[in-house]
Formats: sequence, structure tokens, C-alpha cells
Amino acid sequence: MATSHMLAEFTPQGLQGVKDAPKRRAVARDLAMSLGGEITQTYLTGGR
Repeated sequence: MATSHMLAEFTPQGLQGVKDAPKRRAVARDLAMSLGGEITQTYLTGGR
């Protein structure tokens, strides 16, 4: 299976809800699985 990387940035509004990131990751994982994909790792970092 091919592996892809995705880089995303939080908007100021999204940054206020960063504490909900684990819940959002679970939703994204379920969506990926329903489409035949898999999320193997997720990293949250700060700064440039």
C-alpha cells in the first residue's frame, strides 16, 4: 500500500479547540478506514 504524508495548519479558531485533537483523530481514522485507508501515525507540533 502506498504511504502519503499530510501537513495541515490550525486556523486561530481551530487552535482554540486543539484539546479535542484526539477525538478529531478518531473521526479521521474511522473515515479513512471506511474508504479503505489507514492512518498509522499522527503528530502535533508547534512552531515553524
